[in-house]
Amino acid sequence: MFDRTMAGIETLKRRGIPFTVLAVVSQNSTGQAAQVLDFMRELGTSWVGFNVEAKEGANSDGQTPSIDHARRFWRDTFEWCRRNTDVTVREVSNLWGFLGLTQEQRDADSRHDPIPTIGWNGDVVLLSPELLGVRSTAYDDFIAGNVLQDDLPTIVQRAAELLYVREFTAALATCKQTCEFFSFCQGAHAGDRFFEHGTFAATETDHCRNTVQAPVLALAELLHGKGSR
Repeated sequence: MFDRTMAGIETLKRRGIPFTVLAVVSQNSTGQAAQVLDFMRELGTSWVGFNVEAKEGANSDGQTPSIDHARRFWRDTFEWCRRNTDVTVREVSNLWGFLGLTQEQRDADSRHDPIPTIGWNGDVVLLSPELLGVRSTAYDDFIAGNVLQDDLPTIVQRAAELLYVREFTAALATCKQTCEFFSFCQGAHAGDRFFEHGTFAATETDHCRNTVQAPVLALAELLHGKGSR
């Protein structure tokens, strides 16, 4: 798979087509941020997004890094980005962008996207693309409707009739009341809540800790001169 991916990238480069990269950060790579980013730069991409590995969907056996390992990765990433400006890291850019917003702008961005996902047969699931094709005893098949029978706005308007949407909405309210990171995070992804906890009523997830909280804490440590290991 790696060789095929690299061959595809080389084809894009030969044709002058710019590309971006999404990469998974495993437990083994949390201590190699600089090496990974050097590789991305040599690859020729100008943008990379990192997803810290989590148990989700088909990746039920994945090893989720601890928040301490994630913080180390993000500290090293911030330090690399300070020295190098030719590759934009999504999470670094998002955090800097957030810090530049006024409170009014942050509040305006707090409306949650229902993220409708449409399957090959017209079936629609909401909140998380990873729920498409998944079944659950508590939530059945997560299908909100079918675009061959109803238009998408109508399906989205009926979202509150679904148990998993109601649970997720209630959990978001709890996050907003209890989590100091909420204004940046806007609440854990629905799929992460379900695949990690088996319910949408849960609040904090591994994704929260490793991809939202850890970068914020890592940056705070660096700004306060506590980033040494």
